[in-house]
Amino acid sequence: MIRRFKRIVGGLTVALLVVVSGASAYEPFLQTPRWRTLDDLTELPNLYVNDIVSTIGGEMWIATDRSIGTHDGTVYVSRDVDFLPQDVRYNTLLYDVLGTIWAGTSSGLVRYVGHQWRLMLDSGDVTAITESVDGTVWIGVSGEFDAGAIQSGIEPGIYRYQSGAWTRYGASDGLPTGRVQCLYGDANGGVWAVYGTETRMDALFRFEGARWRDMVRVLNPPSGAI
Repeated sequence: MIRRFKRIVGGLTVALLVVVSGASAYEPFLQTPRWRTLDDLTELPNLYVNDIVSTIGGEMWIATDRSIGTHDGTVYVSRDVDFLPQDVRYNTLLYDVLGTIWAGTSSGLVRYVGHQWRLMLDSGDVTAITESVDGTVWIGVSGEFDAGAIQSGIEPGIYRYQSGAWTRYGASDGLPTGRVQCLYGDANGGVWAVYGTETRMDALFRFEGARWRDMVRVLNPPSGAI
């Protein structure tokens, strides 16, 4: 059984760590974790991997620059969304508490329910996604990394999906503009938002009940630390 594998960002190869429990004396080779590198197009249709999540059943969902699919450690199965543009970029994934997959793309947000994709947002460069402890889904829509992906009606910002409705947070709520690099729901019910790039953090905010708090001011890190 594959227990856990959360995320790889910006890689040109993928290495799956397979951890198998409950191995018997007849299968001693299964008792030791092992790395298996997927580094050619015969195993993945695109080698620039943006995100990976594992389901409770052990399926590994892999999001790349031009594809999305599942891998069992041996075989890759494409799960591409047929109603999105062929050049769509799959940015980020979430496996939620209900057992469904969400995928943030350069052309909106989709959700895999009942073995089919459903469109949740029809535009926007969705670069981050998380779930808070109450089951609310949060996404980051960026406006600088891929301006061509932003269409009318979907403004950059952070969006909350709760009880079937969307709420947007942006500049009027104290948030900056730019790329939402990461979102994280903590154990206390807060949601953290990182703005910046893969190599630089420009801003750090935390949602606390009803407002966003600038955590750089709260934490007061040394000059040049971010």
